[in-house]
Amino acid sequence: MIPTHIPFQARFRHQQEGAADTFSFKPVAAWDVDGDALVVDESKGCLRLASGYSNFAGVFPADDVFVGVIPGGGWEVLYDVEGEPVVEPLVAWRVRQDGVLVATDTDKDGFTFAPSSLGNFVRLVAPGEPRPISLDETE
Repeated sequence: MIPTHIPFQARFRHQQEGAADTFSFKPVAAWDVDGDALVVDESKGCLRLASGYSNFAGVFPADDVFVGVIPGGGWEVLYDVEGEPVVEPLVAWRVRQDGVLVATDTDKDGFTFAPSSLGNFVRLVAPGEPRPISLDETE
């Protein structure tokens, strides 16, 4: 086992019929002798291969260290769902250690993600801004 000195995260895809894919993340705790990412399996109390999960979707550098969370404050997220606009409330803003705010949404299972990471993300809708009734209004 090789300890990780540069933070990485393993990403896991959650697919739901009729909804956009979402992702959850686990920090990479170490690397095995073959260079494969190991994550903590909380239920078994041990390390296991991230690639051993059926929904494993790769690893990436974990350069976003979050130091706080604030409510979404009336912001909304506009998605393109099969050509139709779908507006959902923004759950929160995560605050990175460098002060940058990251918009945060969640799926029905409580997994959080940045809406802009999804392929059907269109844009954020500011508080008080009229909700788009068609995707043509977003340009």
